[in-house]
Amino acid sequence: AVSISFQQDPSLDTNAWLEKYDKYRKVIEENTEITNEDNLTPEIRLHLITPKSRLWNAKTQDSPFKDSPFFAFYWAGGQGLTRYILDHPEIVRGQRVLDLGSGCGATAIAAARCGAKSVTANDIDPSNHNPT
Repeated sequence: AVSISFQQDPSLDTNAWLEKYDKYRKVIEENTEITNEDNLTPEIRLHLITPKSRLWNAKTQDSPFKDSPFFAFYWAGGQGLTRYILDHPEIVRGQRVLDLGSGCGATAIAAARCGAKSVTANDIDPSNHNPT
């Protein structure tokens, strides 16, 4: 089983917290493309900024994010690690996996698909905590 959780801000009640994270989801969906093209893991579809995305050529001031949304790019190192896990599922099967600096989440997704007992994807980009 895969579960997704966010660290809840103790200053927010549950409804305010859900509203805050729903805003993140909407901003990501509006500014990325769901794709599995042009990478090493075509079996995983991700929300990414691609040449078809509005933000591909946008100036920083035109972005809903304070800085570059690094989470919306599938970096080469992540592609290689994710491909390795998909090709060698025995390394994660039944294991607890911690994906530090998870970015777009592909490595965590691969670990979950390959039978990891639990998967925790962890990343932080303080500049993107308050999308506009």
